[in-house]
Amino acid sequence: MDNKRPDKPIVFFDGECVLCSFLADWLVHRAQDPKDPRVFIASLQGTTAKDLGVGSTDPNTVVFWQNNKAFCKTEAIVLLLIEANPKLRFLQIILFLPQKWCDKLYDLIANFRFKLFGKRTTCRVPTELEKSYFLP
Repeated sequence: MDNKRPDKPIVFFDGECVLCSFLADWLVHRAQDPKDPRVFIASLQGTTAKDLGVGSTDPNTVVFWQNNKAFCKTEAIVLLLIEANPKLRFLQIILFLPQKWCDKLYDLIANFRFKLFGKRTTCRVPTELEKSYFLP
């Protein structure tokens, strides 16, 4: 695997966001096998995001990189959850709703996420056991 272009999907999130870190924790602890991650995790502020051209994306936006394409906001979350845990495939029904409506709800949560969930002063640092999931 090339660190710049892994052969599996990547989720990019704001490393300072507690809600985003919760999502990363869920991916690491409940949705994947550490020996064969289904989805890699990287910070929007990291070098992988910069190398793939998603580093300048608004930190209020989760980006899901799959098949050399970036998906954002609601679409990113739904595709990520399904990829990480195929049992959640029922969530794809959300993709049939008007994206504009779903993204408005996404933006509302994103704009208030620090007030609702808090903010970290540093990016999440993976433990030795978690390092196989994370990209720089």
